[in-house]
Amino acid sequence: MQRTRIGAEKRLERLKDQFREIEEQMLALFSQVADYTINTSQNTKLGKLTRSLFDAHGGADSLQEQYNEVAAYHNNNFLPLLWNVYRHNRSAILNLIELLGIQSGSQDHSLTEALDFVLAHRDSRKKYLPYDIELDFMTPRWLNYVEAKEAGVVVLNRRELEIAVIFHVADGLRYGDLFVPDSE
Repeated sequence: MQRTRIGAEKRLERLKDQFREIEEQMLALFSQVADYTINTSQNTKLGKLTRSLFDAHGGADSLQEQYNEVAAYHNNNFLPLLWNVYRHNRSAILNLIELLGIQSGSQDHSLTEALDFVLAHRDSRKKYLPYDIELDFMTPRWLNYVEAKEAGVVVLNRRELEIAVIFHVADGLRYGDLFVPDSE
């Protein structure tokens, strides 16, 4: 997980060199959307124009990723950049964690319960998961990264939750809050 963190931090440093160009492109795109909004009275037509504009610039997912990168730069926050580094080793990491049978070294089981929750949803393709677990082990910065609102209800971003829990598990193993049975 340290390598994932370092990779995201390095990506943030590279973004410092690229952010101005990305911002200029995004502002130009926003200007076009604003122009469409001013000059188009029909919402359906506005939606089609906006979607075609987004598609011409790589699609909404690509634009969202670019936005996350620019936001990460401005907030000096590498958390939104973790997924692109982590996803390449995701399967191996989750398989290993599942095989290890990690347990809590204290009476507080919220982290191991969160880990079980993540493992139970590892094959899900949903963007959000219900907020059915305790996350009291997370700092406000991690919670801000993990929590979202959908239709006025607080939910959990699936990918972000997975990353956050894995990072906390790595820290828990490092500091002795968690352990692997039959290991020394």
